Amino acid sequence: MSANRQGARTPAAPRSRRSLVIGFALIVVVALALGGVRFALALGPVGTAQRYCDAMTRRDYPAVYRLLASGPRAQVDEATFVAGETLADQQAGVVTGCDVSPLSVDVGWSAAVAHVTVRRASGVAVAVPLRVAGSGWLIDELPDPALLPFALARQWCDAVASQSYVVAYHLLSSAITAAVPQDRFTALSEQADQSSGKVTSCQIATLALGASGQAATAQAVVRRQQGASATVRLALGRQAGAWVLTSLPAL
Repeated sequence: MSANRQGARTPAAPRSRRSLVIGFALIVVVALALGGVRFALALGPVGTAQRYCDAMTRRDYPAVYRLLASGPRAQVDEATFVAGETLADQQAGVVTGCDVSPLSVDVGWSAAVAHVTVRRASGVAVAVPLRVAGSGWLIDELPDPALLPFALARQWCDAVASQSYVVAYHLLSSAITAAVPQDRFTALSEQADQSSGKVTSCQIATLALGASGQAATAQAVVRRQQGASATVRLALGRQAGAWVLTSLPAL
């Protein structure tokens, strides 16, 4: 009797093999599901990156600007953004190609980084980590780090061209303002206006960002009423996270 009972229990082995197969199948299904979710999440960032590439290749910089989220838009207005990208074309050559791949996207639930390669006519290839976020997958960080120092240089140009010397003064570093009072700076600027004529135009001709990304130099072409023009060197750097002029421009 007991022998019969023992013999009846032996078919349990196939059941355990079936359990292993079912468990493995579940793991495969979950892995595929997670891969599908990751692929679906990557579609939005890749779409934004592709639109960015298309607009850069067409040199449609207003279209690129429309891909920016509110944060970078608050840092740089559209006119400055377009002027900065146009200056990059003049210095490094126009964009001739721009590549993005779904395999080069680091994606999370609400943010992602699409690694884009931008190629220019000069032969330069720039790797751009395009950071996108939000429900619309907009670009939430300026794609070109030179845009912020360019914006400051352009602001200085606008200030001296409109004789807004108080505005120009507040673009200087704390080290300069500690050594040169505001009324002295204004008096020196007005003296230059009286001797050579007021500034009628100011254009940023070149800008170079330092390797560390913490400093930059620019050249501004300044023209005055009496017809004289001069190239003014601007040195820029970061101070408490903001860009400032780190040397007194020689007007």
